[in-house]
Amino acid sequence: MMKKGVDSGIGVLVPVGQKLPNLQKEIDEAVAVKSDGFKAAYSVAQLAEELGVPEANLQKAVDQYNKACEVGHDSEYYKEKTYLRPLNTKKLYAIKLKAYFFSSYGGLNTNRKHQVLDKNNKPIKGLYATGLEVSDMVGPTYSTWSLGHAFGFASYSGRHAALNAIDEMK
Repeated sequence: MMKKGVDSGIGVLVPVGQKLPNLQKEIDEAVAVKSDGFKAAYSVAQLAEELGVPEANLQKAVDQYNKACEVGHDSEYYKEKTYLRPLNTKKLYAIKLKAYFFSSYGGLNTNRKHQVLDKNNKPIKGLYATGLEVSDMVGPTYSTWSLGHAFGFASYSGRHAALNAIDEMK
């Protein structure tokens, strides 16, 4: 990632191919301050101790993953073959991850049928939009830090946009 760039980006925040020249410095700083979300070790046993997990469980997971890399197929998580890389480096790292999603707030204006509106607030025939990217749905006070905060509206608006589109096609 430092020299070749990332092969799996994070939208516009970290585009595919972007190099991370400061990555090692950031890793070293996280380890130096004993970050709760970032651990490093020179063996699976040491990493297990750092993480507070049973060594046997972590070793089994590493062995299973390395076997998947060897055969070119991850039958547990179905990770794409392109991204299967064995854990055989001198130093091992563990990062605590949380599920987040990124979204723009506002975007297209829609009506209650989820039809996209033109600059005169008239529906554009056959064009629908859903989720957080429409009609400034969340406003300035909606929680953007809680996990899953937009799934309800995304599901509802997606379903109803589809139903309205079907009605329009009849």
